[in-house]
Amino acid sequence: MTASAETLLFGTFGKKQRTDAALELPLQQPEAKTKRILPFGHTLHYAGCGCPRHWQQGTRVADSVDTLVIRSHQMYHQKLITANRPLRVCYMLPHHNITGGMKCLVEHVRLLRQRGHYTIAVHRSDTAKRAMPPWTTVEADVDVVCNLHQRLGDVYPVQEIDVVVVGIFHQVCDWYPASNCSSRP
Repeated sequence: MTASAETLLFGTFGKKQRTDAALELPLQQPEAKTKRILPFGHTLHYAGCGCPRHWQQGTRVADSVDTLVIRSHQMYHQKLITANRPLRVCYMLPHHNITGGMKCLVEHVRLLRQRGHYTIAVHRSDTAKRAMPPWTTVEADVDVVCNLHQRLGDVYPVQEIDVVVVGIFHQVCDWYPASNCSSRP
């Protein structure tokens, strides 16, 4: 990894403003009219987040991630980087109950499709007719229902998926063969 790539990914700590030598793009402060990318200005840090009292911008490893997100967003809007294709996003829907979490997942699918991305809804059930809950009119591009004894790889080519969003953490095992999830280190 080159020094400039390390600076872009991991940052240089203790400096208030950094420039990536390869791209020569300084981190620009957003104007008042600009929509904020991160919820607390240029950081995900807030008063009660658990950081030490002596915290200052640029002193945590997570600050470099904040900077990378902001810089990438700026570069995208300056047309310096472009998306070369829509993402293929798979949503592993844990159930069909009406809950706040399910409403969020369904809304994600709707918004991603609206932006031109390819969405795959997956639900494990022996009785469901479709992966998307029956209480919504939102449709995914592909609707996959796995039987309870099946893994996603049994019914869909997982190598074609870019991003997986799981509704409940234990759904991660749905990706791997049973031997990988049942074995303990």
